[in-house]
Amino acid sequence: MNPIRRPGSAAWLATALLFAAGCGSTLVDHGARPELIALVCAPAQVACDGRCLACTPPSNAASACEAGGCGFSCNAGFNRCSPDACTAESGTSCGPTCTDCTGAAPAHSSPVCSSAHACDFQCAPGFLRDGGQCVRAVAVSAGYGHACALTTTGAVKCWGANYLGQLGDGSTVDRADPVPVALPLAATQVSSGYSHTCALLAGQVYCWGDNTFGEIGDGTTTTRTLPVLVAGLPPIASVGAGGAGITSVSAAHTCAIAVSGALYCWGSNGSGQLGDGGTNVGLRPVRVTALAAGLLPDLVTCGGRHTCALAGGAVHCWGANDSGQLGIGSTNAQSVPTVPAVSSGTTALASGENHSCAVTGGALLCWGLDTSGQVDAGSPTTGAFLSPHAPALGPFFPSSVAGGRAHTCAVDAALDPADLKCFGANPHGQLGGTGSLVNVTLLPPRTALAVTAGGDHTCALTSEGGIQCWGVNDRGQLGSGVFGGESPDPGYVTGR
Repeated sequence: MNPIRRPGSAAWLATALLFAAGCGSTLVDHGARPELIALVCAPAQVACDGRCLACTPPSNAASACEAGGCGFSCNAGFNRCSPDACTAESGTSCGPTCTDCTGAAPAHSSPVCSSAHACDFQCAPGFLRDGGQCVRAVAVSAGYGHACALTTTGAVKCWGANYLGQLGDGSTVDRADPVPVALPLAATQVSSGYSHTCALLAGQVYCWGDNTFGEIGDGTTTTRTLPVLVAGLPPIASVGAGGAGITSVSAAHTCAIAVSGALYCWGSNGSGQLGDGGTNVGLRPVRVTALAAGLLPDLVTCGGRHTCALAGGAVHCWGANDSGQLGIGSTNAQSVPTVPAVSSGTTALASGENHSCAVTGGALLCWGLDTSGQVDAGSPTTGAFLSPHAPALGPFFPSSVAGGRAHTCAVDAALDPADLKCFGANPHGQLGGTGSLVNVTLLPPRTALAVTAGGDHTCALTSEGGIQCWGVNDRGQLGSGVFGGESPDPGYVTGR
């Protein structure tokens, strides 16, 4: 234990001097060292080796001491590409070495400098990025808050809402730029549902995203952020994921047509939309009760709580019918396909949340809920059409049709450029303009091959293989590279 010494005693003074000596300096020493006194310069001057210099930096730079004299440092986003100037960072002046990235950019792209200050590229409008190349799209499918495209290489790219893994990139992060889906093989078809997506690969179906009602078809109700194989199916020719426009997660199902012509569905079945005669959830595919004798389905579409199939020109629908979405002249639900909505002559078919449309005999017919004018823009107060109805569109000969949550779009490909009309609900610009019936003007070359409608957004595949989208963008569903807002004006999905 150290002894306690009384202040003021000789021993106390000796101890204090000893501690002071151990500090290695004195108050007098500190006061005599000029380097410890900070040099204060005027705001327009820069401190440099003990002097204050008045320096004039170039544009986009700040003054700095350099080699004992005036110098400068470039502002953020600018690089020193010459001794006396700062150049904006770009694909031709990337990183501290001001690299020209032009030579590294593939065909149909322009060089860019990444956020990591490294060479990268962005595909030209109308092209999607697939690894190190820029490719065209051959199909696009919109879900409630997301969309996916199939490219010429068989890759699937998705963007928009991803809170349940519906983009298939292994995450639950929304994306404003298209991201690749981790598929084991090249795909030949893609179909987006409310919050899940499915693709066809070499006759097999892979699905990902929400699985609350078994819509993934893997025998579980576990959400999948990566694609999983739907087991127990024969070789498949076509697949359709339901609920692209639905507003309730309680409706989610998927259907697929086998090469043999047999029809299989799985997922939500509370209204009989699986077509197996019951209402039990199908965690795995179930066989749909056969259509009329000799009819084999060519196309299947899934709405909110109903399903429709095109077979031999006839349209059969089953499931919920509270709004006449089956088109059979009543509101009686059907758990198996029996009464046809259209008996012959149909070449295209689409299902929205509570309505359906078909191209029959060169004309457009729609039926079901019409409270927003999604069946006929001229009569949005009708409530519902229980049987197929021809909307008042003027001279129009549609080749394809799409149904969203509460809007409809159709393409007249006979014209050049093709005529694209959208009608129904339009609070977010999902019709591509203002009003309840819009003649959509796409960006050049303006020729639409196909259209797909989501919850409150719409996308079109153009003749050159580009994708243009419009409507709400709160989850990045327009694929424009930014989140938020809405746009009634079509814009290209980004190639970043």
